[in-house]
Amino acid sequence: MSMDTCTLLFLLLFAVITLSRGTPNLLRIDCGADLSYTDEHGSYWHADENYIQTGTNEQVSNNSLTTIEELNNVRAFTQQNKNCYTLPTPMRTKYFIRAAFYYGNYDHLSRPLTFNLEFDGNKWATVAVTLASPLQYNELIYTAKRDNVSV
Repeated sequence: MSMDTCTLLFLLLFAVITLSRGTPNLLRIDCGADLSYTDEHGSYWHADENYIQTGTNEQVSNNSLTTIEELNNVRAFTQQNKNCYTLPTPMRTKYFIRAAFYYGNYDHLSRPLTFNLEFDGNKWATVAVTLASPLQYNELIYTAKRDNVSV
């Protein structure tokens, strides 16, 4: 992964699916948000400060603002080559994980990025957000082997 600045909105919808209970528990993280909030649909979004120690919160450019509140913030990573979110995961529970990436041109450089996305140290996907297609989703289903995972 070689880039000057790795800057994307990293949304993480983290659904804990426990088949025995029949009701999923959702952890929604708005990466780059300064405060946690409830969106217009009643979904609660956590600020990401408890899940990552690197990067800074930024707002997308005015030309890239959307009506979807969680797309209007970014977590900018400029100091390290690898930045990881640590998520709580009770063992032997199956999880559905969706990561969404949105460039948002917060830096006004019109230079979207390409980088590798890893899940617990293994390559998950290559993320290539473009100006023509600024939003990308990646999803996986995972059974936890420890009490946390890194993304």
